[in-house]
Amino acid sequence: MRARRAKRVGFRVVAVVLGVLLALGAAELLLRSRILPLPPRLSQALFRCYGELSYTEPTLRVVLHRPHAEARCSSHGYDWRHRSDAYGFRNPATWDSTDVVLIGDSFIYGHGVEEHHTVAHFLREELDARVTNLGRTAASFPEYLAYLRNFALPLEPRVVVVFAFCNDFTDLRGRRTPAQIRRFLERGEAPEAAVLPLEALLATGARQEPPPFWSSLAVVRAAAYVRRELETPPRPGALGGPAAKEKASADAPAPFAEQYAPELAYMERALALMAESTAAAGSQLVLSRIQCQPRMKRMYRANAPLGAALDEVARRLQVPFFDPPLAGPDGKALPGTRLARDGHLSEAGHRLLARSLAGFLREQGLSVDGR
Repeated sequence: MRARRAKRVGFRVVAVVLGVLLALGAAELLLRSRILPLPPRLSQALFRCYGELSYTEPTLRVVLHRPHAEARCSSHGYDWRHRSDAYGFRNPATWDSTDVVLIGDSFIYGHGVEEHHTVAHFLREELDARVTNLGRTAASFPEYLAYLRNFALPLEPRVVVVFAFCNDFTDLRGRRTPAQIRRFLERGEAPEAAVLPLEALLATGARQEPPPFWSSLAVVRAAAYVRRELETPPRPGALGGPAAKEKASADAPAPFAEQYAPELAYMERALALMAESTAAAGSQLVLSRIQCQPRMKRMYRANAPLGAALDEVARRLQVPFFDPPLAGPDGKALPGTRLARDGHLSEAGHRLLARSLAGFLREQGLSVDGR
């Protein structure tokens, strides 16, 4: 009798375990099939990829993508496939030489679109030349400097285009302390200014273990997303109102040039070193920027100061400054050039940027057509 009861209990336990596993498996397949219209934030949590793809190089202290990595990415409802070359950048092949190098953040990387819809791809078509994409999401001036000296110049390009973005100054504050910025300005000492052998530079990424398989399960990420949402308290004053507006008025920020004086000085020092390095390598540096949109509010304030600062620095360094025609006189993006739910460049935006950059290079006598 006791043995029969134990057997029944065992069957029930097995049935419950199998039922749970089948339910989790069905939920996993359902989430990955995209049959259900998922909220953008949940989709991003399920298919985020940058954290898994990235690592911090210990000597330069900048973030790199792992070489030969593949992932399915999602953000704000936009999906794309990430594939990196032997150096960890988003290129269709690994080249030992190139004609043009593009350095920038997520706008140049191609956040939200496939590789064949990026500015690098369209510029290859416009110039009939080899164009290498050294863009990485959330990159800023320390990364731009490190990428130029360690990855771009060994490829012996004719032209290196560095794109700044309006949030580069706030990103810089997250990368470097005031003391580190001061040390770079006063003594030229900065880890990102070092030049390393490529083997040493990529060693950390090559050794990096892939994340455990269970961390990539959609059901695990969905559960973590729900927990974070439940644990995150609502932001005070998120709905606005008279009190919030009065406080915002009382806490009006200082003028941009005053608020970000160290970061602006860092930018000029870093760009001067880039210009010196490219000239010594027989390459031509071109400076550019991608404009923020008015809806980005606080960051949008940096548009005019960034453009003016880059223009002035370009004149002092005697390098060309390319201001792409991606926005109208009101500062708003040209129709169709941005992803509607995200703000990054759409396929049409990447195509327009490539076409206008190709025309600019020809005007400057820097054409590499058909090389």
